[in-house]
Amino acid sequence: FEALEDEAAINELDCARQSGLDVLYGSVIQLKHSKSNLFLTQVRNRAYLNRLAMEVCLNAGKKGSWWRIKSADGIKVDGEQVILGDRVYLESV
Repeated sequence: FEALEDEAAINELDCARQSGLDVLYGSVIQLKHSKSNLFLTQVRNRAYLNRLAMEVCLNAGKKGSWWRIKSADGIKVDGEQVILGDRVYLESV
């Protein structure tokens, strides 16, 4: 139980530290829902509509809630800034 509290504290510090910074391809991030304060998390089940994809949910943040931002088109390289309109995909890390 204490480990979960420690991870929650680390998540909050990381959110505060990263807030307002540019998002770069290759960055490892967490996506937090602003109203519920829950994180987007991959679960082990396959997605219902697309069996090639994995199911995601919102939860308090644990393993599976860290994502690497990748270019969906393969045009952008790691370290480049993500800009409005870019097609991206999230890779669970």
